[in-house]
Amino acid sequence: RPAEGENKEQTQPAQQVGRGAQSLAYAEHVRRISEIEAQKKTRELEQKVKTELSKVQYQALMVQFFVQRRFKHVIMASRFYNQIWKEGDGTLYIDQDSDINKVFSESLGVSPTVSTLDSLSHEAIRDVDKGVEVFEFLVERGELESASKRLAEAYLVGEFMPAINTLERDKKRKVLEFVRGSNVLLNAIDSKDYTKATEQINELRGKADDFDATKAQAAVAAFTRASDMQIMMAKNHLAAKDMEKAQGAIRSAMEIWPQNPKLVEFDRLVDAGGSLIQIRNDFDRLFAEKNYREVFRRRFEFGPSIDGDEDRTAKFRQIMENITAIETAVKGAEKMSNIGQNYAAWEELSEVHERFPDDPDLNQFMTKLAPKVADFTIALNNAKKHEERGNLGSALSWLYKAKHLHPLSEKADTGIKRLVQVALQ
Repeated sequence: RPAEGENKEQTQPAQQVGRGAQSLAYAEHVRRISEIEAQKKTRELEQKVKTELSKVQYQALMVQFFVQRRFKHVIMASRFYNQIWKEGDGTLYIDQDSDINKVFSESLGVSPTVSTLDSLSHEAIRDVDKGVEVFEFLVERGELESASKRLAEAYLVGEFMPAINTLERDKKRKVLEFVRGSNVLLNAIDSKDYTKATEQINELRGKADDFDATKAQAAVAAFTRASDMQIMMAKNHLAAKDMEKAQGAIRSAMEIWPQNPKLVEFDRLVDAGGSLIQIRNDFDRLFAEKNYREVFRRRFEFGPSIDGDEDRTAKFRQIMENITAIETAVKGAEKMSNIGQNYAAWEELSEVHERFPDDPDLNQFMTKLAPKVADFTIALNNAKKHEERGNLGSALSWLYKAKHLHPLSEKADTGIKRLVQVALQ
């Protein structure tokens, strides 16, 4: 019987196999739970990555609005950001080496955040509103110079702000006219038209109560006085029959103030003193003005009058040679154009034009010829641009196009040889 009991104890564990925690169903259940937990962790990680990516994209849009000075958009985006990501720290994901990060770090000394963009946008809006308020106040008081500066400052910050876009047109027009008048004054002084400058100073002082004309008036007074003194010296030299010094003084007066009304008086004085002096003065004036065509037209008048004056004779001879070369080139180009060789005509004139770019007759003929050779000139210009940029292939392509249009083109041949040589080095 004890043997029978031992057999029962040995058969009992064998009967427990495949049941409970040892069963295959339980093992499959545990494996499935582990698999579900792993998938859950993966989904959570993917969701977190998507959330962070959405945050980065949203922040990039906010920074873009801020850089574009659309501060209202920044504020609205900031409000939505705080509602969407309530537990975030608000730090902007910006490259540490980027320009926008340097702007924030150097100006504020801290890393940029969404709150920083929000506060800066509010501050910019306040500055623009304040600038517009000051602008309107200054315009009402007639202080247009200060008003133009305040408006420029406000516009620079808040170009797209409602306060700027809803300004009254009449007020902006007043400031615009003042600014235009100021530019006219500067141009008049630069071009030495002091009569126009004086008129413009008086006009601006009537428009703007805060216009400071001190520097402009001082400059006009200094130059006009210097020109008048040179004319007076020229009159004295003329009275002493020292023609060379008189010419030098009057030339200085013209350089200082070409439109000095007293130059007319001096011309009349020279008229009374003799036609020779007048003719020489006319030559000097035309040469100073680079009116070489008028000198060429009056060549039979100037030639005998300046005979014996080495300086004027050398200038006169050079003008005759230059105009003759231009006339010869233009006549040759006209013949080529008449037989349909427009490209050859333009190429011949272009070389002369490089030497004499200010000749009116040459410019007139080239302007007349330009529509007929537009494709050829465009090809040469594009080739030049690509060569300057280092695009040798594109430059050669344009030169071959020019060569196709004008097979005998020296410019195209020279350019092709030069670029091929450069490419082979």
